[in-house]
Amino acid sequence: MKKLLFVIAIVVYLPVHIFCAQEVTKSFVAHGAFGPLDARSGWMKTFCKRFDESVKQKQLGYLPMERFNWKQTTFGLTHQEKIKAAKKFVERKMALVKEEGVTNFVDVAHSYGGHMVAIASQMLGVLFERAKEEETKNIAKGLLANLSEKLKDLLKDSSELFDKCCDELWEKYKDDITTIVSNKGHIGFIKQAFILGSPLWYDGEPEPFNMFEYNLEVIGSVYNCYSVGDLVQNIAGDQLLPEEATDTGRAFNLRFKVEESGRFTKISKLFSYFARLLHQPTHFEMYSKPVVSDLLTIPSLVEAAAENNPTFFQSCDGGSIEFFNEVGKLPEFTLQEPGQGVITEVV
Repeated sequence: MKKLLFVIAIVVYLPVHIFCAQEVTKSFVAHGAFGPLDARSGWMKTFCKRFDESVKQKQLGYLPMERFNWKQTTFGLTHQEKIKAAKKFVERKMALVKEEGVTNFVDVAHSYGGHMVAIASQMLGVLFERAKEEETKNIAKGLLANLSEKLKDLLKDSSELFDKCCDELWEKYKDDITTIVSNKGHIGFIKQAFILGSPLWYDGEPEPFNMFEYNLEVIGSVYNCYSVGDLVQNIAGDQLLPEEATDTGRAFNLRFKVEESGRFTKISKLFSYFARLLHQPTHFEMYSKPVVSDLLTIPSLVEAAAENNPTFFQSCDGGSIEFFNEVGKLPEFTLQEPGQGVITEVV
């Protein structure tokens, strides 16, 4: 009788345990170039604190945000550094899956940190495809297929390093990756990626192509956040994801406006004045207090705008979000006027 009751208890418990398994979300914030100097400024520590406060307020139940400091030997400016950092980023995520039962992630990245997140999403895409027993050995070369011959030559070493990193990750995490894929956990493994002021690079032959493409099978939604007042992003690259990405309905270009922008700008008093007057945040104000406090409000704002205006998905211009310093005042979202954002080609 006791054995029968034990068997019944197991039969009843297992389905309940399986179907009641909860989603466990971990968030990260990553810095851009000049990492050691950037990290020492203390903004990431403050960012994590405010982000966690926002998570608690919204009752989302995420695990505490973690700072990801990626190693840089030449200030994070080379493709090789970003690829190596992306590998470390994937390793950290896999460790959290094994040790803490994390099921998905929310990534926030500033400047060149966005490149690193994009590469990590591509690496995860390769690993997930291998787990599905599909041919992926030439995935890096495939990603470069649309680039000009000049850029292919420049990126040859990077392509080989990318493949090498994927091979090493596969050998180390083959069983774990296979388990994730068998449980359909690879879809939206990165729930959301908020990219703040990341220069986007394109080659125009034959069509605009982002060399640091975000894998939209691995990432549920990508929010590409930019500002007219961000001179660094403007000089270093492009501001908008192309229509090839935005037409998916899961990649969005969002122009940021922040009340009282320009307060921390030391370039010139004149520029600071106009940044403040026009509410155009500078490169280092893309992670200012009003932004981080309401960053997690963005998905619901975008979703509501998309429902009210389906053509939102048909333009790479996206929308504009204004953040306010006033406590309790929610950001305001407006659709971007077509043609205000221009995609330029890398020369």
